[in-house]
Amino acid sequence: MIEQSLFPVKEVPAIGIPLVGKGTETYDNTGYKFIVREDTNDVLSCVSTEYQLVTNQEVMDKALPIIERMKGTVDEVKTFSQGARTNWVFKFRKNPITINGEKLFPQLNIKNSYDASTQVDVLGGAFRLVCSNGLVVGRIIGHKSARHSIWNPKLQNGHIGELVEETIENMETVLNNEFPKLMESKLKKKDVVKVMQRFPTTQIENMVNYLTANKPETYWDLFNAATWVLSHVSNRNHATTHKLEAEIYQVIKKMAKA
Repeated sequence: MIEQSLFPVKEVPAIGIPLVGKGTETYDNTGYKFIVREDTNDVLSCVSTEYQLVTNQEVMDKALPIIERMKGTVDEVKTFSQGARTNWVFKFRKNPITINGEKLFPQLNIKNSYDASTQVDVLGGAFRLVCSNGLVVGRIIGHKSARHSIWNPKLQNGHIGELVEETIENMETVLNNEFPKLMESKLKKKDVVKVMQRFPTTQIENMVNYLTANKPETYWDLFNAATWVLSHVSNRNHATTHKLEAEIYQVIKKMAKA
């Protein structure tokens, strides 16, 4: 499953050609370069020369040994735009966390891109074994996301591996501290509407049906409604599904605090 995301890529300088009537000399340094997928020759992006290429292979080389040591297994691998963006999901079924009598299992989402749309990003979360809801909470150690820049030396010195390890180790603390607050916070009806408005129109009916069958009383209930739709009926091959999945917890958590 992971192998499909480890295709080779290369950097190709963007050579400039003057406009007609401006001479025939080409420019070797335009300040830009192309990121090209070698197995298909697809151009994945045109980025500035300050963009530091971090390949999916490099990310996995640093992340997998730590994930495997902590008994995690790959659950989902999705690539978008011919491979310009990749999302990996790992689950830790041997390390359950019990919150208010409910058993949850840690989950780790890792993202990388070749089009500068995202940093090398690690998101913490959890899932239910019974219904397979993916409860993505977002960045647990947000200040350590790795920016694709030649000015970021941390990208090549084991920083990605450290980010993965620290996120996994901190997941239990974050989930134990934050999830109970959602379970205890009474839901305001206006916030149900606000969350529904974040979903594409094709999924509004699914949200309504779920909320009708499972009347929400707390922000935990609302969070579970959103993650059920994202996990079970949304198109997992659409990048917008994963984007919303990474954002929805932080949105609902802020509502619960308001």
